[in-house]
Amino acid sequence: MKYIYIISVLLLSIGSAFGQKEVNGLTPKQSSANSEIKVFYANHNKLKNNAAISLNNKLVNELVIKHLDPDKIESVNVKKGPFLINNISYNGKIIIKTKDDYQPNLISLNQLKTKHINVKENATIFQIDNKIITADYDTYLVDEKYILNITVKTFKNPKEKLNINIINLMTKSVQNINKANNIILRGNNTKSAQSDN
Repeated sequence: MKYIYIISVLLLSIGSAFGQKEVNGLTPKQSSANSEIKVFYANHNKLKNNAAISLNNKLVNELVIKHLDPDKIESVNVKKGPFLINNISYNGKIIIKTKDDYQPNLISLNQLKTKHINVKENATIFQIDNKIITADYDTYLVDEKYILNITVKTFKNPKEKLNINIINLMTKSVQNINKANNIILRGNNTKSAQSDN
């Protein structure tokens, strides 16, 4: 887990900082109970080649590290400075090596859908651990070995002419495994699925 934390901090420190800032000499107003409705449009632009990320000597995009099993990481090394790899400029390198007995099986979300899921060819929204993925599903890679389960829901709204597959991947994080092993009885008592009656 500490490796994922280190990688996250590194990516954030290399990337641009977000927060309130002056625009044309004006500071944004604070919200209150009497504030008007504010609409924010999330900007999902890709980071601009912040750091090259190598996983077991293979160049991968920065999104892969979000869904790696932290217990399978042997080492993380960071190299600062400008690097040119495949004619792309990077502002550093993050080199991740998994343990010798573990080789991740990287697969794109669309490849995963084709391999494991039998759904109609409707529009699809992918989620990982209940977070919507806004990246290209052909290039967004996940470690197939780190997926605990896949839930498929179809959202239909005839009036809006919507027919969407919502595919949620749950990873094998400790939290997700613990949640999967608990059964709720009578609304508030929990019992482990592995324990005896």
